[in-house]
Amino acid sequence: MTKRATAIHRCSWADNDPLMRAYHDEEWGVPERDSRALWESLMLDGFQAGLSWLTILRKREAFRKAFRNFDPKKVFLSHRGSLPFGDGIWKRKRVRRKAVGDPSTPRTPFGMTAFLGAGA
Repeated sequence: MTKRATAIHRCSWADNDPLMRAYHDEEWGVPERDSRALWESLMLDGFQAGLSWLTILRKREAFRKAFRNFDPKKVFLSHRGSLPFGDGIWKRKRVRRKAVGDPSTPRTPFGMTAFLGAGA
């Protein structure tokens, strides 16, 4: 038996850029159960407000570096809110505080899958 290639039906918003195509084909609309990936998605969505999604995708690696690959323990416990927002990430303190919270507030990492997926 031979395998037939299945044509990908892509939305028009994903046609013009390789990052958008990859996001559309591999992530968009795909259920996610991994806590780290859910937190990454939630944070990127928050930073996207007022910007194009393509802008966020272009800065994605810088976000991963700044947020320690979205490892909650590393972000909340080790760095206590002082993330190194460098090249590619907004440097305004207000934006950083909103992303990681008040560093004086004790935080406990929790399972994003359980939290976000409880109603799914």
